[in-house]
Amino acid sequence: MDQEIQKSPEFIRLLTCSIFRHITFLTIHANGPKSPIEPTKELYMKIEDLLKSFAPLLLKYVQKAGEKSELEVLLAVQTFTNDLGWPKGTK
Repeated sequence: MDQEIQKSPEFIRLLTCSIFRHITFLTIHANGPKSPIEPTKELYMKIEDLLKSFAPLLLKYVQKAGEKSELEVLLAVQTFTNDLGWPKGTK
């Protein structure tokens, strides 16, 4: 894959959303998006373990792309949660 593509904001956002989508469908939406699983301590631990397992992959590309890519990750996570209709944080 082209090195410039790997450093692009679009690639970082796509990779981030793909990872979060995969984790979400392995955990919270394991029964489908219309039947989310009730949050439990075990579920949160599974999510944390999955995030840790994908961290090296995401970090590999974020570090290549530079400091601004960290913002792209945050924007991708925000877009992902908004698209799912998850509630916004409290004020």
